[in-house]
Amino acid sequence: MQDLSAPVPPPPLKRRFAFIAIASALAALLGLFVWALIAPHSVRLDCTSGVSDPMEFSIHSHRINGVYSLRFYSLSQQEVLWDVHLWTRPLERFTYGRLPDVSPGVEAEPITQRFPLRGATPRSVVPGEQFIVEIGYQYDELLAPSAGARQFLFEVGSDGLVKGRGELTKPLSIPQTDKEAAPAK
Repeated sequence: MQDLSAPVPPPPLKRRFAFIAIASALAALLGLFVWALIAPHSVRLDCTSGVSDPMEFSIHSHRINGVYSLRFYSLSQQEVLWDVHLWTRPLERFTYGRLPDVSPGVEAEPITQRFPLRGATPRSVVPGEQFIVEIGYQYDELLAPSAGARQFLFEVGSDGLVKGRGELTKPLSIPQTDKEAAPAK
């Protein structure tokens, strides 16, 4: 006589279905994890003040660890306006010509202005002038630290309003400032 209290093994089809469902779920989780590691990083820059004095900017980023440099270059005058080294810090807002505030609790090298020299105030951007803002940033690529830079074009209208013209698709080679070009000691 057959024992009805003993567990009955599931039919082979149900086992295969369960195995396929579990394997699919694990593959989806693994795919999501890999995508999270290699998802593209992005940086966008907006002039939030809308006026040239003072120019305030907002950085919108995804998957970057911090900003290590800000460089302003006059396309109209072919000259570096302002160059700041930040030592890779989180940065969401800054004002042209003023060193960004350091986040509380951040212990790192001090933020340094490479140009103009000796902490001088950079010249004002004048109506009709086009300028580029370059943001250097650090991010992680498949567990390896990496660096990148994006350049954005802006123009000051005759009314003093700053208009963003978008990200440059072909980055411009901005000349090095004196402190950058100095040999390491």
